[in-house]
Amino acid sequence: MDGSESFTVDHMPDPIASPEGQLDPYPWYQKMRDTAPVRYDETRECWDMFQYDDIQTVLTDFDTFSSEHDISLGNESEDSALDLGETMINRDPPEHERLRGIVDEYFQPGYLRQFEENFEELAHTQLDQILADGTEFDFASEFAAPIPAIVIGEILGIPREKREILTGVRQDGDNTQRELKEYITGLVQERKETPTDDILSEVIHATPDGKEMTAEEIYNFCALLLLAGSHTTVTLLTNAIWMFTEHDFISDVRVGAIDLDTAIEEVLRYQPSVHTVVRTATEDVALHGNTIQEGDRIVAWVGSANRDPRQFDDPETFDPERKPNPHMTFGRGIHVCLGAPLARLEARTVLRVFFDRISDVDVTTDERTPITTPTLWGLQTLPISVRT
Repeated sequence: MDGSESFTVDHMPDPIASPEGQLDPYPWYQKMRDTAPVRYDETRECWDMFQYDDIQTVLTDFDTFSSEHDISLGNESEDSALDLGETMINRDPPEHERLRGIVDEYFQPGYLRQFEENFEELAHTQLDQILADGTEFDFASEFAAPIPAIVIGEILGIPREKREILTGVRQDGDNTQRELKEYITGLVQERKETPTDDILSEVIHATPDGKEMTAEEIYNFCALLLLAGSHTTVTLLTNAIWMFTEHDFISDVRVGAIDLDTAIEEVLRYQPSVHTVVRTATEDVALHGNTIQEGDRIVAWVGSANRDPRQFDDPETFDPERKPNPHMTFGRGIHVCLGAPLARLEARTVLRVFFDRISDVDVTTDERTPITTPTLWGLQTLPISVRT
């Protein structure tokens, strides 16, 4: 298949296309790892990979497996799809290094630590507003969803009164996205003329290789943050409470009998927010008796790699004390997730505030509605009842 042809991996594979399959794709992953670790899907026109070692090769060998393809958050047919344009995650070296090099230092744990108290304040404020109305609420939409978008605003230096633009992109579709682009474009021009002490100003004026980011690249960078630092973090927070309640670890995590950081890593492995990474073959590759041809697209199922028994002992067991835990949720190689330190810091900070103020958590329904995109995996809602 030529790389210029239409690419349809925005569709879910038939075996897991149902809501039940999206909630629990893991039996299919196990079957594929054992019987068809590399297989071609005629409908989606791509190769699927399922085993840990193969996927690690795909993610680290950027000469053979290129990242250059269009990316959006959500199904292409839906208004809610967020077009990420050209960003560091869909570019190969040397362009990848130029784009990532401009912003990489601002997403290191040491730099992000200065925002920790702000994140705590945001979590407390959100919880205050929720608990004022009672002790039953939807954890996903009422608590988890607003915080990451506001955090991105904090990091970028977007005034608080404008952050509803970031919050709205998660659900409101094209109109809000156009508003976001118009606002960010205007803000970039404002920061160019009058720099302030925030990351956006630093990014706008950074020239590590003598070349500034263009206005389009800066907007795409902001859109990427909404994916890597907002949408996926909402899902991580929700999946954490889902897993802790389902496996009865709320009390142990809350009182510190189980380390929160270690438990978060197991959530990332066992119920990741992202299950797939897409690459394009730059040359013919022979693997497991198949020949992947130059230009063919590959979907690496990291959700399957995270449960490969060749890498993890007892992988189908949720073990919040698992060490080591070399999951692939944040990728590998040069494209390891820029937002990983932010996601970890935010999840740890927000969940610590939640558990400091909440003593018991019960999920109030047995119904589970999955997020219906191939990009994000998790629950649309998680209604809970708490005791303070």
